[in-house]
Formats: sequence, structure tokens, C-alpha cells
Amino acid sequence: MKKLLKKYELFLLMIPAVFFGAGAFITGKIGILELSWDELTFLRFLIASAIILPLVLKKEHKNLKLKKNDAYIVILAGLFGMFGYHALFFMSLEYITAINSALLMATTPMVTSIIAAVVLGEYFGIKRIFAVFIAFFGVLLTITNGNLEVLKNLSFNIGDVIMFSAVLCMALYAVLSKKVAQKYSPSLILTYGYILTVVLLIPYMILKNPINVILNASLETWLSIIYMAVFASVLAQLLQQISLKYHGASKTMLFYQFVPIIVIGLSAIFLKEPFTKITAISTLFIMGGVYINSTIKRD
Repeated sequence: MKKLLKKYELFLLMIPAVFFGAGAFITGKIGILELSWDELTFLRFLIASAIILPLVLKKEHKNLKLKKNDAYIVILAGLFGMFGYHALFFMSLEYITAINSALLMATTPMVTSIIAAVVLGEYFGIKRIFAVFIAFFGVLLTITNGNLEVLKNLSFNIGDVIMFSAVLCMALYAVLSKKVAQKYSPSLILTYGYILTVVLLIPYMILKNPINVILNASLETWLSIIYMAVFASVLAQLLQQISLKYHGASKTMLFYQFVPIIVIGLSAIFLKEPFTKITAISTLFIMGGVYINSTIKRD
């Protein structure tokens, strides 16, 4: 049983992580209807910090202090992966749909693999190139609805640019986290990132004073924020950090190719949108790419 769990550990970590993360595209779209990107980011990580900090203080009280060089890396990771990614993510939802945002998110594994190969020297051979190509082809099928001629006239609006900037932040976060993942626990790295995000936004929140807007937000918006804090932040990112520590940045981030398909599925459930044949075929390509990449031993 232990051997079986070990064999499929990467899948057991990252499949729940991407499901929880994908839900944030739906709940984020709900939240942005009433609150701004900064308010959503602040509330999300304030709640997430309140959940994870007591756990870390109890479990890691002897290991809270970071070495000087590691502290710089953890701070940079927090700036890119927590503050940068989530701020840009919420900004993008003001301009584009949750599905389009998720589709752009699917480019994260390619960007991460390239950066990891350059910065960390991670293996990026023919097999990995093939895996990324297969998975991303599934994403292209989803974007174009099976008509690749659409790519000739593809244009990007400001929301697309903002979301791709978020993708760059997430890729940098994955690579930077990997550099310190062997020295510190996943929960400790996340906690520093959460607190950094909250601290950076406190002065802005004081100046803006959005207390009335926040208190008057609907129950649906508050449930969305709580979901993003508990499931998309604490649970999903803890699983992601554990995977980064033991399986590397490229293998871990390739699972985010699943995100568009999950978002489309959630949209079908909550918005009654159809699940097409093209979507089903796209899913097979994406799952195939993830599986091939997971079999690569060198990382």
C-alpha cells in the first residue's frame, strides 16, 4: 500500500490542489462583481493567515527564523507568488471571463519549465518537451473550439496581458520556492508569503478605507472569499508546496494544464454551459501530457 501511495504521490497531491485552485476562478469572478482586486486580495490572505499562522507557530516555533540569504528568496517568492499573482489574477477578472483566465493559466507549466531549466538546471529533454506540447495542444483545442484557424486572428486585450503577467509571477514563485523548499516546511514558506501580502496592502487599505463596501458585501461574495482563503489558498497551496519540495517545479506546475478543463466543468455545473466533444478531446490531451511528464525521473 505504501509503495502504491508513493508511486502516485504526485497525483494525490496535485489533483486536489488544482481542483481547489480552479474553484478560485469561479469564486473570484463572483467576488470581483462587488469588491476590487485589492480588497479581495487583502481579505483572502488575511483570513488565510489567521488559519495557517497558529498552526505554524505551534508546529514550527523552533524554526521560524530564516537564514539571511533564504529570507531574500522567500520574500521574493511571496512578492511574486502571493501578492503579484493574486493581485494580477483579480485584476484580469475585471476584463476577461473565468474560462479565458484559466486558459492563460494553463501556460504556466511551459513558462515554469523554461525558467526552472535556466535557473535550477532542471531536466528539460525531448520527453518533457513532448509532454508539454501534447498538454498544450489540448489547451489550444479548448481555446479555439477545435478550429485552429482561429489562432491566425487571435488578439489579446488588457485582461489577457494582465493574466499572462500573473502566469509569469506564478512560474517565478514555483522556481524560487523550489530553491528553499528543502530547508523549510511548506507551511512556513506559505505563511511568510501570506503575511507579506497582508502587510503590503495594509497602508493602502487604510488610505482607501473600504470598510463600508466590505461590510455591505453579499453573502455570496463572502462565501467566495472564504472558499478562496481556505481551499484555494491554504489547502491547495500547501499541497502544491509539498509537491514542489519532493517532485520539482516542472512536474508540479504541469498539473495546472488541468485548470481550464475543471473551470469549464464548474461553469457547466453552475452556469449550465455545455460540455462539448472538443472539451472531452482536450481533456484527453491534457491528461496525457501530465501523465507523460510525471514519468520523467530526472528533475
